[in-house]
Amino acid sequence: MSAGTYNLVIDQGSSFALDLAIKQGGTALNLTNYTGRAQLRTSHSASSAAASFTVTKTSAANGTLKLELSLSL
Repeated sequence: MSAGTYNLVIDQGSSFALDLAIKQGGTALNLTNYTGRAQLRTSHSASSAAASFTVTKTSAANGTLKLELSLSL
């Protein structure tokens, strides 16, 4: 499975959440034996991550998860 690339716009100083449904061939992918990770980079070519998202499986059997980036002061 190849990684996807998404261009997100997140307001500075804001918390952010995104619900995703992962499908393969149009069918929900069972995520039971998988873990997820996501990073925020300032640009596509940035060599290091500016922040990391918290990835939570909301329904592993239905292929759904939530990416969250919390506001840290």
